[in-house]
Amino acid sequence: MPKRQTPGRAGGFVDEMRAVAMKLHTRDQAKEGEKEPDSPPVSKWAPSIDGYLRFLVDNKLVYDTLETIVQKAAYPCYAEFRNTGLERSENLVQDLEWFKDQGHTIPEPSVGASYARYLEELSEKDPQAFICHFYNIYFAHSAGGRMIGRKVAEKILDNKELQFYKWDTDLSQLLQNVRDKLNRVATSCLVASDPTHHIQTIPSSRQELTRACLEKGTELIQPIAHSLFALPSSDDPDGPIVLLPQPTTKLPREKQLPKRKPPTKWELFAKIKD
Repeated sequence: MPKRQTPGRAGGFVDEMRAVAMKLHTRDQAKEGEKEPDSPPVSKWAPSIDGYLRFLVDNKLVYDTLETIVQKAAYPCYAEFRNTGLERSENLVQDLEWFKDQGHTIPEPSVGASYARYLEELSEKDPQAFICHFYNIYFAHSAGGRMIGRKVAEKILDNKELQFYKWDTDLSQLLQNVRDKLNRVATSCLVASDPTHHIQTIPSSRQELTRACLEKGTELIQPIAHSLFALPSSDDPDGPIVLLPQPTTKLPREKQLPKRKPPTKWELFAKIKD
């Protein structure tokens, strides 16, 4: 009996992007991974409030940029991604306001500005590449991003869950809706030639383009992620430590110590005799 296919997932553009994204992981992160690890699979890092604020501010700039691009819709297909329910800007406004109320100074955006500018320029000239970045940013945050958020909250926020990691409705359904839109856009808007912008996606080179886009996205997002964590200071070796999770890796079960067998009646007899 043929395997039932999930709507919007059957060999579509999203599946292509996911397959490429998985190959960009290491084998420790995903079984499909092909990338050589730059460091041990699990690294120890120390989150800080200052670093977290820089991370949130830079992320807000990137999400502001994405939301502005789809509102302006330099290409008509971008309008498909308005009001998806995945938007994060307003949630980040609430989180930064909460930190301000706690007495923290909110920094200006820094490393996120480079990625924001890149997205603006890309959205004007290469819609398929922009869509790859759109997919990577929102879907990565919904998976590994949430796990990292929980770990940081445990260490420095007394388990407070930020709005950045909350959605108004069922997240899995929101993601599925966007998957369907991505596949629809890829087979209509992006594949067809546009008389104004002269777009024509060549299917044979789409995987190579997708890989290049995701690699570029990883390169640009890393400085933002690095602002969240810093290696423990030698002055404070016992500072708060968080183990960065590997989103696609199942943690091994802890080995259970073998249960001690009860003594036999002869062993009990020998003990009494002694």
